[in-house]
Amino acid sequence: MPSKSTKNSPSQRAVRGRTSTRPHSGKMKPKEDLFDKAFRLSPHPIGITELDTGRCLDINDACLQIYGFQRHEVIGKTTLMLGIWPDPQERAKLIARLRSEGSVRNAEVSMRMKNKDLRHFLISTDLITLNGKRCLLTIGSDITERKQAEGALRELNKLLEQRVAERTAALCTVQARQQLLLQSTPMVLYARRTTGDFSTTFISENVAEQLGYSPQDFVEHSDFWVTRLHPDDRAQVLANLSTALEQERHVMNTDFAIGTGGIAGCTMRCASFAIRLACRLSSSFPDRHQQAQASRGGIASASDETGEADLETAHGARTRTTTHCARPA
Repeated sequence: MPSKSTKNSPSQRAVRGRTSTRPHSGKMKPKEDLFDKAFRLSPHPIGITELDTGRCLDINDACLQIYGFQRHEVIGKTTLMLGIWPDPQERAKLIARLRSEGSVRNAEVSMRMKNKDLRHFLISTDLITLNGKRCLLTIGSDITERKQAEGALRELNKLLEQRVAERTAALCTVQARQQLLLQSTPMVLYARRTTGDFSTTFISENVAEQLGYSPQDFVEHSDFWVTRLHPDDRAQVLANLSTALEQERHVMNTDFAIGTGGIAGCTMRCASFAIRLACRLSSSFPDRHQQAQASRGGIASASDETGEADLETAHGARTRTTTHCARPA
């Protein structure tokens, strides 16, 4: 919007009032001309109003464009008449602060446009004197889009926090159920690596009751479980574990030394690295003849149907394993 330039506009008089106390000669000085051009060309809204009445003396084009007014609608009108203060008390507070401090820097205010929209500004204001009257020189920066972005970001963060809380609650529920399962099941549940030394990465707490070892024994020592296998079976067990993922299922018998000094004779059923062991206890590693007799006597207490169901449920879980040790009555 083109500006109407005068030889003696309030903006020109403002700079004279702030820069010189000598009588005005009627000619614009270079510094006054520079101020007037800065006032007119600034992309930020700038206005000059009377301190007591709020009457608008001058306004730049940027201010007119943002507020949506024509120049003739503004000059000579008070800010209250124009209705740009949503709450007149906010202007009263600003004036009181100006009277006390002399200037205000980066005050955040909301202003109403001609079309009744609200926009947000950071304003800085100085007290100046024009023709013996105290006036305000105010420059603003429109931060409406920034405020909207901040509001949208707050809403997004609130939504994310809500979703995180929901997911955390769901995870806690799952963990509580898993813990209940671990505490109540007679089986030892464990997981091991699928390559390398097949070391144990997790084992349930009830291993202490079933086999007499602490979970740390298995987790902290990668070869702990291997050294408890029957010496004659170690190589075969490791070989079978290496190929278990390629086979649908595998069944084998072995002996496992338990922490109390006894021996657990175990039948191992493997499928996709899921293992179920049914064990009987003895005081030492039995010879193979004794082990065969124990197996025929019903040592593998889990039936084929039960064992197959367990294996199919765990099929595909490459590192999940389950262990069941049935102690003699």
